[in-house]
Amino acid sequence: MKRKIDPDFLAYLQLVRTIMRKRSVSRDGRMLYMYLTTFENLKTNQAKPGQRLICQDLQMSRTTLQKVLDELHDKKLIALHQEQRKNGKLNVYTLIAPQPDTQNNSPENLVPFPSQTSTNSTRSTTQSDGNSASI
Repeated sequence: MKRKIDPDFLAYLQLVRTIMRKRSVSRDGRMLYMYLTTFENLKTNQAKPGQRLICQDLQMSRTTLQKVLDELHDKKLIALHQEQRKNGKLNVYTLIAPQPDTQNNSPENLVPFPSQTSTNSTRSTTQSDGNSASI
């Protein structure tokens, strides 16, 4: 029986692969970007978590958060604007799809998608001693 995989899930998986392999973005930048996707409205590509919540969940200071937001903005991975609300301002983060780093496109850096027809897939890796192992 052929399994159907939701195209939205495949698109999200590709996003995860691209951002997590983007060496030009710091570890905190990749973590924050993926965190923001958990709040993302898929129709508008916008996320609206408060900075206090982000800092608590990611265990980072406001200073670090601001530096990481600046990095993501400079690398054109997010756009930021504020909406006025009754009880103050709300930060709105618009997520921009990352482009793969060119140095990460070599075959050894890419992990293929699991087969859409396979129900249990294994992945072969080469260990440091040159032997292969299935995981």
